[in-house]
Amino acid sequence: AVRVVEAGGGRVAPTRKISELTVNDRFFVVEAAVLSKGALKSFSTRAGEGKVLRIRVRDDTGILTLVLWNEAAEKMAEVEEGSMVKILGGKVRVRPLGDLEVHINEPDMVEPLPSKVGLRSMVFKVEELKPNMKGLILLLRVYSNPFTRSFRTPHGREGRVSSILVGDETGLIVLNMWGEMSSRGERLKDGDVILVKNAYTRLGLRGLELHIGSEGSVEVNPDIPPPEPLNLKRNIDELREGDTYVTVEGIVLTNPETRVVNMPSGEVKVSSFMLGDETGSMRVSAWRNLADEAEKIEAGTVVRITHLYVKQGLTGSLEASTTRFSELTVLETAD
Repeated sequence: AVRVVEAGGGRVAPTRKISELTVNDRFFVVEAAVLSKGALKSFSTRAGEGKVLRIRVRDDTGILTLVLWNEAAEKMAEVEEGSMVKILGGKVRVRPLGDLEVHINEPDMVEPLPSKVGLRSMVFKVEELKPNMKGLILLLRVYSNPFTRSFRTPHGREGRVSSILVGDETGLIVLNMWGEMSSRGERLKDGDVILVKNAYTRLGLRGLELHIGSEGSVEVNPDIPPPEPLNLKRNIDELREGDTYVTVEGIVLTNPETRVVNMPSGEVKVSSFMLGDETGSMRVSAWRNLADEAEKIEAGTVVRITHLYVKQGLTGSLEASTTRFSELTVLETAD
């Protein structure tokens, strides 16, 4: 049964979870914790000056953006992260990307509560992430060295983005750090633990990715118990089509063969060889800068290759390819 709350004028408001809200709702009660808060902004209107404040809140079912206007904005301007708030209705809107906003004009439709929640209860797990989520807090372990690239915006400005592979005990995801945050990303290293605030998700070419820009923050090695490390190492017979960012150790069975492949971005070098361990063998292709390293290796060399992507080859058997995060390490040279 839906719990109800008595309101002014004898009206009764149903208590809802964020995931239950629809655009038809106007009168409801939601209790949620403050994830992040924007700056109180002023703007000019015909009647004078207006004010607006955006606050992202979450409960155990999802995230919601509160858009507070004028007196309601001033009332909540000092609310802190982790504080509980009670929302007593508002106009629910769905943004183009599908996330919800609740617009509140009346100050008595939102109330700060005396209780606060701990940071741990506001942290999302990787397995909970969905496309187009915003205002996320995550505690993550770094699993790769950063990969940085430069680009030009449609307006001709140069931009930078640093990408790293991160994860918690529930899975892995790529974190893209944009603009000024890219320099922070370049200083991260494999094994670091980071607390990420005000991140958002988007679907990339190979699935869901995490992003953070100038409004976000990254704290390195915070004083919080870190997530348990993932074991990414696999035997060859354990690999399945679609496996991503797995690590394999084995002996190089054939001398690498190098070729040049025409890609939309230009010619790309790739070096391929057969790799075996005690459970089986498979073809491995090392791309771009790793192709230069691979072609120096002789059959009989024992190697470790990290962050491989597994797919079905033209012959129907499984093959592995390096990704932008892969590293090739020689463990034992050929006799």
